[in-house]
Amino acid sequence: MKIKRFAARSMSEALLRVKQELGEDAVILHSRRVETKSPFGTPQGMIEVTAAIEDEPMPAEPTGPEARPFQAPAQTVAAAAARLRSRAASGDQAGGLDELRREVAALKEQLSRLAGFEKGSTATDDSTTYSRWLRSGLAPELVRKMIAELGLEDVTLEAARRWLAGHIRTSGGLGSGGIGPRVVALIGPTGVGKTTTIAKLAAQEKLFKERRVGLITADTYRIAAIEQLRIFAEIADLPIEVVYKPEEMERALHRFRYFDLVFIDTAGRSQRNDEHLKDLQAMLAVASPDEVHLVLSLTTHEAVLQDVVERFRVVPVTHFLFTKLDEAVSAAPIANLCWKYEQPVSFLTTGQSVPEDIEVATPETTAERILA
Repeated sequence: MKIKRFAARSMSEALLRVKQELGEDAVILHSRRVETKSPFGTPQGMIEVTAAIEDEPMPAEPTGPEARPFQAPAQTVAAAAARLRSRAASGDQAGGLDELRREVAALKEQLSRLAGFEKGSTATDDSTTYSRWLRSGLAPELVRKMIAELGLEDVTLEAARRWLAGHIRTSGGLGSGGIGPRVVALIGPTGVGKTTTIAKLAAQEKLFKERRVGLITADTYRIAAIEQLRIFAEIADLPIEVVYKPEEMERALHRFRYFDLVFIDTAGRSQRNDEHLKDLQAMLAVASPDEVHLVLSLTTHEAVLQDVVERFRVVPVTHFLFTKLDEAVSAAPIANLCWKYEQPVSFLTTGQSVPEDIEVATPETTAERILA
């Protein structure tokens, strides 16, 4: 078996060199993006691919327009694995056969990662490859399920939109019904836009639906937040209550007992501060809101978003509300988080203007945003 390492500026260039030097039957053993200069002399920022070819010829793979990207390598892997098993059974352990067998067993998974590096894809809106969906930011397990259910040949952009729409839960905005006002609390970390979002929601409910709306702010840690909501309340002619302790929450809600809607603005809490989360729990325990919307900024790294969701689960979250869509590089975290936590999306915010820059999330529009 001949093994060789290749370095290139992109995965497509690396695969082309593998094909040119080792032929169609080459097997990709390993790939990585080099963050610092490698021991083999590969410069930083390059793609490094290790490939191998059997000494004896292998059956030719299909070529031409009918051949799908990455399908031929996958078939090559199967043939190579079969030969390795045959050699092992005959006692041929030369050349690190055991190690190669383990690598081949995991190769299909590696190929999916390869696709994520490929910058020169010729994918179009009508016909795309696995790599397109990985590069879109969708979680690998979500991509695998989508392709398994739709079939690789049928994963067009439109089919992916429909599939995502069928797997994203939305609430259609705020709920209704029940006796007394509907109490809606917004919670989340600092800086995600809770106060501005409440202003948008309150303005739309009063101006467009002519509902009686009351405001309660428990964000007493930031004077600016209280003043921001006070100013908005004056402009919109809405009553507002400032609550410093849980026992004051009950009195504020009693004042609004004949209203249609009451919005509660809570203090931004670090998901890493257990004491602050306990304070939030105590406040919401008294308020007993009908809905608790966890506000998540799409400008936040997805790993941090997942940590926020995990930590804020100490309170009964009923919805996800995503903000700063206009500033985000990708809306894919919406799909990934909703898939993982099975939580409905209520609203998406798309700017700072009150009350315009907010929209009710629907499965279709949310899927459209994710794949934009």
